[in-house]
Amino acid sequence: RADWRNSTTWSNGMVFSTMAGADLDYYAISDKGLNEEEGLFLTGTLGAELRWPLIRREQISGATHLLEPVVQVLYTDSNRGTLPNEDSVLLEFDEGNLWSDSRFAGSDRVETGWRSNIGVSWTRRAPEGWSVSLVAGRIYREQENTAFTLGSGLEGSSSDWLIAGQVQLNNGLTFSTRALFDDHLEFSRNEARISWQNDRLSIGSSYLWIEDAPAENRPQASEWALSGRFKFNDNWSGSADWRYDFINDRATRIGMGLEYKNECATVSFTASRRFTSNDLLKATTDFGVAVELAGFGANTGRRALARQCNR
Repeated sequence: RADWRNSTTWSNGMVFSTMAGADLDYYAISDKGLNEEEGLFLTGTLGAELRWPLIRREQISGATHLLEPVVQVLYTDSNRGTLPNEDSVLLEFDEGNLWSDSRFAGSDRVETGWRSNIGVSWTRRAPEGWSVSLVAGRIYREQENTAFTLGSGLEGSSSDWLIAGQVQLNNGLTFSTRALFDDHLEFSRNEARISWQNDRLSIGSSYLWIEDAPAENRPQASEWALSGRFKFNDNWSGSADWRYDFINDRATRIGMGLEYKNECATVSFTASRRFTSNDLLKATTDFGVAVELAGFGANTGRRALARQCNR
C-alpha cells in the first residue's frame, strides 16, 4: 500500500489537500466458489479535501469554539469485485470513518466510483475543563454500491444522515449519542451512553436500537446495558455487567469478574451467564481464568505500580 497527501493553507484559513493511494494485493484461494477469482488485484484512489477550521474565543467566559466544515471528493477504481468477502461483511458508519476513503472494515471490499463525504464538526471547550462536541455528515455517490447492505445506513446512492454528540464534564461524567436516519427521519440506528469514573470506580449505562440487517445475519435489536468496575486497592479490582433485550423482554447476559494485578502478572477470574437460546445456541454459563505476564502484549494504559518485577 502506498499513500500520498499534500496540504496547503490559504490566506483565509482554508486547508486544501490532495491525496492519492494505491493497493496491490495477491489472493490465493484453495476452495473457489462460483465467479470467484484469484491473482493480483489493484486498487487506486484519487481525492481532494477542503477544510475551513474557524476558531472563536468568548471574551467573558474564556471558552473556545472550533467549527470545521469538511468536503471531500474521491474516486476509486478496483478489480477486486470477484473476491470472496470474508472480512468486510460487518459494516459500521460513525464519526470515526465519515471522512475515510472506505467504510469497509477489511480489504476484501472497497468503495469505488465517485463519491463525496460532506460534514461539519463543532467543539466548545470551557476553561473549567468540560467540553461539548457535535458531528454531522453524509456521503453522496454517483452510483449505488451494492456491497453496502440494508440496515447498514450506507446503502443507496446517498447514505443516512449521521449525527453524533458528546458532553464531557470535569467531574468524570460523560454522555455520548449517535444516530443514523434518512430523509424521512426513519432511524436505522440510535444509541446513547452515559458513564462516570474516578480513581476507583467506573460505571456506565448504554442503550442501543438498530434495525435488522439480513445480509449480516443481524436481527433487530433494542438493548440496555449496565457495566461497572471497582478498584479495591492497587492489586484487586472487580467488575460486573448486565444486558437486557427489550424486544424479547428478558435479560440476555450477566457477568462478573475479579482481577489481581501486581508488578509481575495479572490474573483474571470471570463468570458469565447467557440466557438467550435458539435452535443453534443454548443458554450457557461460562467460567474463565486468564494470566497475563508483565512485559508481554500491548500496553493497557493503566497506572503502573511503584515496584518492579525482578526477572
